[in-house]
Amino acid sequence: MTNSIATVANTEVEQLTKVLVTLQESAVLVSAQMRSSNMALYKHLAELWGWWYVAQSVPGYLDAEYANVTKRRPKAVRHGINFAPLFRLTWGYANGLSDDKCRRWSIVLNKLNELYLTEEQYRTDTVVKFQNYIHRKGGVDAFIDNGKSMPTNLDDDDDLGDEEIEAKQPIELPRLTTDEMLARLFEKATAFYGALSSPPTVNLNATIPTTNDGMSMVLVRKVGDQYQLIGASKDEDFIKPVAMQTYLNDFSALPQSTQALIETLSTQCLPHNLQSFYAALMDTSNKKDNEGKQLKAVRRLLYMHATGEFILSPVRSDSGVVTVALPLHPVLQNADKDVFLSTRSRRALESKQISGRNFNLYSPSNMLAIPTYAKSNLASHVLRFQDDFDVGSFLHIDFWPFYASMPHVLGQLTVDTDVQRQSVWHATLSLAWFRKLAVEFTAPWIASHGTHIKREHQQVLQLSFAMNSLAVDFVRRSGKFESSIAVALGTAKVVGSATTVLVRSKDFVVAMQAIADLGVTTAIDVHVDADAIVITYSTTAANYKVYVPTCTEQGVRSGKYFKQYMPNTVLAFEDYDDQAEGDFDPE
Repeated sequence: MTNSIATVANTEVEQLTKVLVTLQESAVLVSAQMRSSNMALYKHLAELWGWWYVAQSVPGYLDAEYANVTKRRPKAVRHGINFAPLFRLTWGYANGLSDDKCRRWSIVLNKLNELYLTEEQYRTDTVVKFQNYIHRKGGVDAFIDNGKSMPTNLDDDDDLGDEEIEAKQPIELPRLTTDEMLARLFEKATAFYGALSSPPTVNLNATIPTTNDGMSMVLVRKVGDQYQLIGASKDEDFIKPVAMQTYLNDFSALPQSTQALIETLSTQCLPHNLQSFYAALMDTSNKKDNEGKQLKAVRRLLYMHATGEFILSPVRSDSGVVTVALPLHPVLQNADKDVFLSTRSRRALESKQISGRNFNLYSPSNMLAIPTYAKSNLASHVLRFQDDFDVGSFLHIDFWPFYASMPHVLGQLTVDTDVQRQSVWHATLSLAWFRKLAVEFTAPWIASHGTHIKREHQQVLQLSFAMNSLAVDFVRRSGKFESSIAVALGTAKVVGSATTVLVRSKDFVVAMQAIADLGVTTAIDVHVDADAIVITYSTTAANYKVYVPTCTEQGVRSGKYFKQYMPNTVLAFEDYDDQAEGDFDPE
């Protein structure tokens, strides 16, 4: 953005909106940079004020943009202009922006506005001068009551949470009614399934009534290994809910740019009802910080340029679940180095889209690949997700190179291909069998026993792989398992010999449920030995291998098949430190 406000005073709405999109994109990078460099934040605040100064001269423009992102009307505040809606407009609600930050930064922007109006020196090279001014003053805190936060009773309601403030403020009517949203969602579902080139088919040996779109609701009854047709209906009141729910949960409906990414993350993403346990279930590493505090073994999504693979696995760990994905189409535009998805981005995708199966409610800014970021020496790739039903709801994800000057260029767990695997038990299974396992075990376990997953008796499962079934023992107390369920393998091809292993429940259940939910297009190979369960399959987006390590009775995982990979670094860069220690949670 230009340093002089005079040179950017283009009041054309199209140009203002173009700059706004750029500011929204840069906000996500600032949230990453400002942990180690406040100068990035100061520049961002200066650029935001500059955009606002031009935008507020266009009648109705800001009000229309603000209405897209908030239901509450901006209140008058004692520090001057309430800039909180401006920050929500540019940062959204998924980048860790709190109401208190909005209030504090609003105070800073009021000071910048005063300087521009009263001191001529700030009317040229404005951004740089404002950036340096904030730095010289001692940062944002220096503007807040001489370094102390202003008491909340002196600043109205800006520091209240969203739920509290919305209870006090009149709200606008929703931009879309529920009926309108459902109608649009059904249109998307109909368009997607109508365009499938080779969908799976079934012969019902009956005449089935269908809608004009060729859809029908069929009721069947299971009889042994077959299904008895009871009836069918073309009533859209029956068809619509099923079609929409199926579409929302269909990974294959994702665009090429995001399908492999979302599928990979899903293999280790806690289900929605277990997301509240996220922090408690993070593994603790044997590494400590400078103050002696135990650090977490945070999961990281790495793009390994040498192989073209994405690796989802923990850092600071000798073992853990490792997902290896080899995309069938390029995911990152012009990728030429090792890069990683920021922790903030991973958590935003997990909590906002994947765990609740909301990913098909968002559209990416690029449908084919995640584009490179235009500015050098920052992120390598940035992608915007826009909520299809709420123009004010969006999030950005960012990939970063491993800059040599980063404080923590951590090694990452990968598969040691030099270690020979000798499977004791091997089965070739169908997606239908995985979905049977989900219905009979993983889904019920997640809904009931999973809510006690933090307790010691729910942390380890015993898996008995026989020649005709898989038995799962769970609820372990005093060295004995109290519950068990067996799922028949049917006609699956099984070789080797029966074997029994222990696994961490959160490792196995999450991975198996995720695979059952995917649109797997091949047979699924499962190899088991004393140290790992290896699951191999493909979708329309990528070829996958998921490694689930076995463990001891105490839950200590085997690390036999893993090694550390040290990412290739690039030139020094001072302004980024991934939020790995705190493992950013957008909620």
